[in-house]
Amino acid sequence: NILFNRRLSDVMELLSSKQPKCPQLYIYSSADRVIPAKSVESFIEGQRRAGREVRACDFVSSPQVDHYRSNPGLYTSELSNFLEECALTNRCEDAGSS
Repeated sequence: NILFNRRLSDVMELLSSKQPKCPQLYIYSSADRVIPAKSVESFIEGQRRAGREVRACDFVSSPQVDHYRSNPGLYTSELSNFLEECALTNRCEDAGSS
C-alpha cells in the first residue's frame, strides 16, 4: 500500500508539472467511487495555481465514465462550449511548447 501511494503521488506530480499551456476541461462526478471528487478538485486547484486556465464540471451523481449517458445535454454543452472557446480564441496553438 505504501508503494502504491508513492507511485500514485509520483504520477500525480508528473501530471501536474507536464500539463500543456492550453485551457483544460475536467469532467468528473462526486459519485465516482474510483477517483474521489476531492482528488480531482485538488488537482484542478493546483493547475489554477500554476497559472493554467481550467474549467470543471461536477456531474454530482453519475458514476465513473458514465457522465455522457447520465446527462448527455450537460456533457455535450460543456464540451461544445469548451471547444468553441479554444477554437475561437486559438489558445491551444502553443500547447506543444510546454
